[in-house]
Amino acid sequence: MPRTSVHAPMKDEAIRLRVEHRLGSSVISRRTGVPMNTLHYWLADYPLTNKERARILSEAERAPQPRKELPGGSGVSCEMAENLSTLQKGAVAENAVKAAMSRQGFLMANPDGDGDVVDVYVRRHGGQRVGFVQIRMTSKPPARNGLPSISLRRYRNGAANSFKKGDFHFLVGFCPDNSKCFVYSYDEVSHLANSVTISEEACEAWWKIDDWLAGRKTARLVGQPRGRRGVRSR
Repeated sequence: MPRTSVHAPMKDEAIRLRVEHRLGSSVISRRTGVPMNTLHYWLADYPLTNKERARILSEAERAPQPRKELPGGSGVSCEMAENLSTLQKGAVAENAVKAAMSRQGFLMANPDGDGDVVDVYVRRHGGQRVGFVQIRMTSKPPARNGLPSISLRRYRNGAANSFKKGDFHFLVGFCPDNSKCFVYSYDEVSHLANSVTISEEACEAWWKIDDWLAGRKTARLVGQPRGRRGVRSR
């Protein structure tokens, strides 16, 4: 004798909720206590239309995801005018990073040409080693609860492509949400294709540049440049 499901008394009610109220299986399951796999068989002859499925999805309650804390804390946001162009945002980031590097005691020089891949050359007082620094402003995350990221793509001859070994020693991203700088060596991002998400370890990690310029072994090895180009003192 075939076994009778303990949920069998709820079958008529489940079908009524579908036929009369056009409810989705998850809602019917919550109201009747019938498992979804059982409802799958009971409601097979009473399917929802594509329009009804779309409505149910749009009305479904989504548990709000907590926003991830920004590495380095909330800080003070950088006030900027709305609708700034990419070049204008880049200028804001460059000025903020240069000011931060000045506070660290680094000496800086600008490249000769505007099209140079290097944004600033940096060295220590009394030091001869020169570091190539690429500066970016962080991008908003695609998900509202995600963290900002720094793009690893650049436009060259009208086409987007990744940075190459020798383009920079260090990448510094300025986050306007908390006015913090995030420092990465070339080797830390060389395995990534499009972007790097900011992290606590990289927040204001100026020691990476200082160690490398001083030739200390504690610094992460980075790609060697393809040859130093002309430097114009600031």
